[in-house]
Amino acid sequence: MWTNTRVQTLLDVEDLDYEKMKHAEAFTARGLAAVSRIPGREMAKAVVLRDENARYLMAVVPATCRLDLEALSWASGHSALSLATKEEITRLFPDCDPGAIPPFGNLYDIPTFVAYHRAGGLTEADFAAMDEHGAQIAE
Repeated sequence: MWTNTRVQTLLDVEDLDYEKMKHAEAFTARGLAAVSRIPGREMAKAVVLRDENARYLMAVVPATCRLDLEALSWASGHSALSLATKEEITRLFPDCDPGAIPPFGNLYDIPTFVAYHRAGGLTEADFAAMDEHGAQIAE
């Protein structure tokens, strides 16, 4: 079972079908996709960033993609973006294991931006959440 129910509650409230899946240890979203035998373009990677005013935001992109900080800065209105540190992520997501940040920043009061091509026409997405489990969402 997940050690925290934030994601499960969100999925249940939104009446989304999902399944919990155990997976082997992986250190990147691309690695998680590989060990889970899921195409990397279908694995959501949550990237937590900090701007020049120490405000946080999240970007969600496919595991196979690199985040375009300039484009995100323009779209979000946040400037001088940099990756949040491990310590900041631990503080922001106290109920999640490192590397298992769910792509729902809204559950942590963090503005979240999803890559357009990530959402376009996609009816199913995989992501890491909370602990050693992953989750699969299907519409």
